[in-house]
Amino acid sequence: MDPRRVEDPNGAVPPEDIVRAWEVGPDGVLTGHRMENPSYRP
Repeated sequence: MDPRRVEDPNGAVPPEDIVRAWEVGPDGVLTGHRMENPSYRP
């Protein structure tokens, strides 16, 4: 999340404010795969 634009990180976050995401495997552990959000607008 872009902390400059999100008032409450525990609330709803608009998709354009999510910078990137990390993939989580079925075991709940990060896989190491990261995806940039093409919709992110700084």
